[in-house]
Amino acid sequence: MIDTKTKDALNDFGERLSKILLDFYGKVTFNFYNGRYVNLNIEQSIKNDNLKKGVENDK
Repeated sequence: MIDTKTKDALNDFGERLSKILLDFYGKVTFNFYNGRYVNLNIEQSIKNDNLKKGVENDK
């Protein structure tokens, strides 16, 4: 179970990161082992609004 201090720190980090990645739409997973950062995985998606714009631009 995650403690409140860790949860708050992660939420704060997520809020700050979202202000930097304004055009990013997807999922980022940070991996830690014994309290040490290992790597991250990124799953970028195409936002539905952008899909519609792409279809309209093809016409």
